[in-house]
Amino acid sequence: PRHFGFCYGVENAVEIAYRTLAQHPDKRIFLLSEMIHNPRVNTDLTSRGIRFIMDTSGKQLIAWEEITADDIVLIPAFGTSIEIEERLRAIGIQTEQYNTTCPFVEKVWKTSAKLGAKTYSVIIHGKPNHEETRATFSHSKAEAPSVIVQDMAETQLLAQVITGEKSREEFYS
Repeated sequence: PRHFGFCYGVENAVEIAYRTLAQHPDKRIFLLSEMIHNPRVNTDLTSRGIRFIMDTSGKQLIAWEEITADDIVLIPAFGTSIEIEERLRAIGIQTEQYNTTCPFVEKVWKTSAKLGAKTYSVIIHGKPNHEETRATFSHSKAEAPSVIVQDMAETQLLAQVITGEKSREEFYS
């Protein structure tokens, strides 16, 4: 970022976060987790009063019961799972207005839905505990059989299951 700047999705998310702070100085503003993986940006946001509901691995920092319909909750550039979106709506949080999910992340979700409609399965390569991977898996599994592989070893094992060289039980274990 120092040399090339942030990508469009990150730039947009950060801009929305600062604009929300400026427009709503009287409101409590939360982020589901880090806006982006940039300590300087996250430290600046928290110094201005934004609080994180979860850490990057999904560990709860602020109980859902503390969040009210009067609060603002920003969805970070990584997006979030369908389950968390539903939880926010149940509280009365308007997720659409403060959703900073990167359009390129959403494009992956839409593509997985199209693949699911064609009866394909979706293989997601990523860190299983990363917010973007969790969000992508949540959206993908709603539309298509989906699995996450973390590395080449898991990918090779999955390939052996697909070709019948190994059993599903070996993959799932």
